[in-house]
This record gives sequence, structure tokens and C-alpha cells, in this order.
Amino acid sequence: MKSSSPFFVFAAAALATCGCAPADLGQDPNFIWWTDHETGNLADWDQGGSHWTYPQGGANLEVVTLPNPTRSGKYSLMSSVRSQATGIQAAAQTLRTSGLPEEAYYSAWYYLPAPITQTTYWAFFQYRSRNADNSTVFNVWDLEVLVDDNGAMYLSLYLHAFGSVSAARTDAHTPSIPIGQWFQVEAFLRAVNDTTGRLTIWLNGTQIFDVLPQQTMPSSYIEWVVGGLTESINPDPAVVFIDDAAVTKRQLGPNFPVFWRGN
Repeated sequence: MKSSSPFFVFAAAALATCGCAPADLGQDPNFIWWTDHETGNLADWDQGGSHWTYPQGGANLEVVTLPNPTRSGKYSLMSSVRSQATGIQAAAQTLRTSGLPEEAYYSAWYYLPAPITQTTYWAFFQYRSRNADNSTVFNVWDLEVLVDDNGAMYLSLYLHAFGSVSAARTDAHTPSIPIGQWFQVEAFLRAVNDTTGRLTIWLNGTQIFDVLPQQTMPSSYIEWVVGGLTESINPDPAVVFIDDAAVTKRQLGPNFPVFWRGN
């Protein structure tokens, strides 16, 4: 197991291709939180967060190693969900709840081993919040995979109703969702309960959604959730691998050097 020292070691693309030693750039103040899953478990998520699977036998969430797909190092996070009866959800998710500021960028890399050919919805990147009185936690924004009448996958951004905000859905049919290769989803969230809010989402560096001006959260409480959530889906189970997740003060983009723990 690698050490959990808080500094970052970055491998620039040129260094990676020439086989040179990675460059130690020290602690990066732009990183609020990050994980490469090289602890071999969910410790990075659970320290200031949590994880869950439900129902029993219908979902699985675990850190896996080679020969499963990994973007860097030896480990990645695998989320697997199975179809349920109508109106019943299956979830295999992990989340951050601690130290999330009003404005931040949220990034994670995903790997789909097979296309989704049918689903009611498959949410894999979400924001949750609480009512203004802090009494109830609920989903606010869902980034989902949907399937059109021709069997093609596309991304959809769903806003749940809260307060005076009405539910809304926005679809993006391009760019296409990669299969069998790692791709980055990154979002900028200004989480406020007034019209200065903003949510911008990029797929591999291409902007696919930009919602502004918009009330983006009902309160200052933020949860960032990754991993599968569905009712009905094919293939069954549907599996996604997740790696190199981060909350940052600036946009990383898909060309940001790989980061991992120093030895």
C-alpha cells in the first residue's frame, strides 16, 4: 500500500512518454480534496464523506485492482447496479460532504466497458443538498445517461424541483459517450440560492451544459455523489469504473497530468 502523504506527484505527458522520473511539485493549493484510490479501499471518500449500496444483492461498490481498468496506479472504483421492479432504485455510490465551498470544480474519470442499451435513467454524477431549514437531504442535480429510440446513448442534465424552482431537463446528444476508454467529466458549481448560481459541465474538455443565471442549491449544504443509480437498465448489471476524482479551485481539464501519492 502506498503512503498517504498529502503532497502531489505529477507525471507530465512528456515525462510519461519518455519514461523519466515523475516531477515532485509539492502540495498544490488548488486541490481541496482528491483520490486516486491507491489506498486500495474507500478511505479517501469516507474521511469527510460516505458510501452506500442498495438494495441488498442489487448493487455493488468496491475498489478493485488489475486486470480491471485503472486510469493510474493499480486501483479504481467499480460501481455496479442491477435492474429493479418499477419504482425501486438501485444505487452503488460514494460521496463527499465535508469542506465543499460555495464555488468549486468537481472532476472524475469514468470507464464504461459496454454501452448502455436500455434504461429508465442511469445517474452517475450528482449534487445533493438540504432544505433551507437543514431538515431533509435530497437530489438537486443529476447527470444521467439516457438511450434514444435508435438505441444511442446521450447525456441528460436533470434539475429536481426545490422551493420556487421547477424541475427541468436538458439533453446533449453530442459529443458521444466513449466506450472502452477513460473519459473525464468535470463540473463547475456555484452553489447559491439566488440567481447568481451557475453549473457548467464538460465532457473531455468540451462544454456540454452551462446553466446560468440559476438558483443551483436550496441551501449552502452540498454533497457531491458519483456512482450508478438506476431503476431499469441493460446490460444488467451495468458497470462503471471511476478513478482520479478531485475537488479543486480551478479547472483541470482532460490534459491535466496524472496525480498520485508519493512513495
